[in-house]
Amino acid sequence: EKHERMNSTKYVKRTWEREYYAPKHGCDCCLYVDREVDLPFRYYYVPLSKALIVEKYSKQSYAESGNLVAVLIGTKFKTLEDTILNKIPRQTVFNIVHAAEFINVHKAKSDVKSLYIQLDEKYVHTQNTNRSPKMIKIAVIYTGKERVYHNRYKLKKRFVIASDESADTIRMKILHYINDTYNVDGIENVILSGDGAEWIENCKTIFKFNKYTNVIYILDKFHTHQAINHITKGDEYKQLLRDYLNHDMKKDFIVLCNFIIYSSPNRKEIIEEKRNYIIKNWNAIQRQKSKLNLGCSVEGHVSHVLAAKLTARPKGYSLKRLSQTVSIRSMYVNKVDIKESYLANNTDYVKSDKLIIKITDDRQPILNILNNRNSGLCHYIRKIS
Repeated sequence: EKHERMNSTKYVKRTWEREYYAPKHGCDCCLYVDREVDLPFRYYYVPLSKALIVEKYSKQSYAESGNLVAVLIGTKFKTLEDTILNKIPRQTVFNIVHAAEFINVHKAKSDVKSLYIQLDEKYVHTQNTNRSPKMIKIAVIYTGKERVYHNRYKLKKRFVIASDESADTIRMKILHYINDTYNVDGIENVILSGDGAEWIENCKTIFKFNKYTNVIYILDKFHTHQAINHITKGDEYKQLLRDYLNHDMKKDFIVLCNFIIYSSPNRKEIIEEKRNYIIKNWNAIQRQKSKLNLGCSVEGHVSHVLAAKLTARPKGYSLKRLSQTVSIRSMYVNKVDIKESYLANNTDYVKSDKLIIKITDDRQPILNILNNRNSGLCHYIRKIS
């Protein structure tokens, strides 16, 4: 009995038939061709196509990723009917993405005196058994900044780490990355910046890599100015509060906040909250004047790295789906070759794919060749599998 098998590559959709062997007694059935070439069950897309699907998903949705890759399969000029027939289902893309595994390649360590770490978080809606928002933590690690054009700068050796796990987990990921990338014994300054959250403040002692390392924690200016804008709507009061901050006049700052509360008793709760926030982080705000301070762009990273992919549309994620999406998105932002990293974990199947493509391109009947156990090709297959 002959069974048909279909497999799609980036360039062509190939179909062949092979014998289905079934013994007269027993149920140990076998497709000899599939076993020899080591083709997994329901293996409709080769790793090259799967790698491309995962790469597209780093920027697009499941449906759009499938559509973009489907257009590449076969002829590049398709009618609307061809496009619909060759469409890769959303569920197929979902399965490919969540089964993806990657291999990271580490580079040689480098020396650096000052290391910058920006930390923040983003809440993402979830579904199924956990409907409460899930906190996604993000860390931006870099060694400095350089001018690109006029007043435009870019971060040097930027690396982004995002995680939906605990604060301890992302701290360990940061430490592993720094230890694998830099010679930690030569790090003199670690400049932390963030919004003053408790899990960020607790990082101050973690990143003291040696007894000479000076860890500096700085509250970013965005949250500083945001707090002042919440305290008062009057421009004169805002300017006075900023002057008191800039000149380290804490008592005057508190007196003015209390006067604003007296003038606007209906806003007492929010004013007290933001006043206490600034007082708690007063020293971290004063460190904004440090020569080592290069500003904080973590809010922009939260917007472009996390929000653009996870919250641009109103939807919820399962916990497993969210974790894989965050991982793939981080690889894309860090300019990791997603296709190469994916294929590095699928080397055996890639060899089989190249072999089948060669046979198909030569227009040789694959059924007659692979069904012959004594053929030289079968010995070659067993050798490379």
